[in-house]
Amino acid sequence: MRNNRLSLAVLAVTLRAATPAFANPRVLFEREGPLLLPSIVVLAIALRFFSYIGGADPVLRLTRTSEDYSDRVSRWFMLVFLAILFLVVLPLVSIDLAMASLALLFLALAVICLARASQMMVWALHAAISRERPAHLESIRPKRMLLCAALLILVVVGVAALDFAIIRSEGRRHGSPMAWAVSEIRNADLALTKLTADAGVKDLHDLFTDPTDLVRPTLLDTISHQTDIIYELLKKGRNANIGIKAEIKQKLGNAYMDIGLDPWEEAYQFYLGPLNSPVNQIPFRSYRGPSYVYDKAADEEESKTMKGLPIPEADMPPAPGFPAPKDLIVYIFSTGKDKRINQPFGPDYDSLEPDLKGGGDDINNWDVRSGWAEFY
Repeated sequence: MRNNRLSLAVLAVTLRAATPAFANPRVLFEREGPLLLPSIVVLAIALRFFSYIGGADPVLRLTRTSEDYSDRVSRWFMLVFLAILFLVVLPLVSIDLAMASLALLFLALAVICLARASQMMVWALHAAISRERPAHLESIRPKRMLLCAALLILVVVGVAALDFAIIRSEGRRHGSPMAWAVSEIRNADLALTKLTADAGVKDLHDLFTDPTDLVRPTLLDTISHQTDIIYELLKKGRNANIGIKAEIKQKLGNAYMDIGLDPWEEAYQFYLGPLNSPVNQIPFRSYRGPSYVYDKAADEEESKTMKGLPIPEADMPPAPGFPAPKDLIVYIFSTGKDKRINQPFGPDYDSLEPDLKGGGDDINNWDVRSGWAEFY
């Protein structure tokens, strides 16, 4: 009983110590170290704790050959050596090497935990169904051992899932934010393309029983409304409660993309195409430099290297930036690191710096030249 209380106390202290690192992986370093180290400790303690409480230790002692003193000393020496190697030597040589080694250690320990849990389940089931238990299984309690094995598996799965979620989230901040946003926008574009193929439609408006409900009094309000709709559609598919036609619902998948916020904690913006605006009034623009406007002179210059360009209207004032194509099924963009819409319909467009007008740092799915890149 005393040993049980001691094991519980050690597990509780370990979990409590690991909690800050789970909540904020940067408490020690800017890398995965503070995440993997507590995770490794938690798995090691969980393995020892559930193996002891579940009654696996006596079985292991009976099924292994006896160890002499020198064997135990050698084992502890190896553990100390590995600890020094992982925590002191490798970080001095290379942080990347240390992180890779910790990741491999975590995976190895997770496999060991799952192997022990499987072993305990086999022992427990064998003891439960056998009329005459083998000698090494006489002292075990099958129900307790099964419960401890299941809990050990849950700990491994839970820690691994939590680590993956945190590392994925931290990747937005420690990796290239622009690359992350570009990837997410491309994935959303591909997901919506697949969705239209599944539904058998060419226009996303055709998904809905009342397409007029997609429109709001202003373009900005319409984009906000359609953004909410597309987020739910991507996440829930046929289960989205957004007025999808009944005959189309049954053709859709359950989900298409687990889309979140952009690297600057803002929602990606969506607008359903195609567009029918005049070229000079196309609301979505691509940045081509400060004071750039797409007029006749710009058209002639661009036509030297590109074909099939839109022709700007001579009787309308040109707008800053290069116009987006009219035929996209959906227009997707991030407001970028300045968290402002740098398009003509933006709420504070008139007060924007001249260098930002006409697209600015808005990462999007229509600019094949990635004009926003010079802001990052």
